Amino acid sequence: MLVYNENTEIILIDPITAFAAASAAFKGIKTLVSAGREVEDVTRQIGKWFGAVSDYQFAAAEKKKANDKGIKKFLAPQSVEQEALDYVMNKKKLAEMEKELKNLLTWGNYPSGIYNDMIIARRRIKKEREQAIHRRERAKREMISYAIYGTILVVMLGLMWWMVGLVIDMWPKS
Repeated sequence: MLVYNENTEIILIDPITAFAAASAAFKGIKTLVSAGREVEDVTRQIGKWFGAVSDYQFAAAEKKKANDKGIKKFLAPQSVEQEALDYVMNKKKLAEMEKELKNLLTWGNYPSGIYNDMIIARRRIKKEREQAIHRRERAKREMISYAIYGTILVVMLGLMWWMVGLVIDMWPKS
């Protein structure tokens, strides 16, 4: 789960908290579905669940990056085996939740094909977001390249201006 502080800095919440949020959101989905609520009422809770799952995956990936950098020794006292077991069990539980969500939406009192339509839309949105990220990264690299080339050009023009000034000063006056 990502939280923004007053300086709009992103603060990463640990995987355990993100998994707990996903579990709570899933319980809310089950409660709404068992109460016979309409799909429009359930979609907000489904969105919270998918958001929490995404946050968990991101947090787990960031924790793995930190572990690869050797930061783990100072931040997390648990063993490697315990961390691996937690990750595998949480991933398995999230997969079970998604399977149960599919069953709830497929066999519930909802329009046919809603789960498959949602998955197709999710893939499309994810692809669009990834493409947007790649475009921003490419634009950033291009801006850096242009800045470097511009700096080199300015330095070269400055050197040429200085050299022309030297030649003019050294030119014999008649």
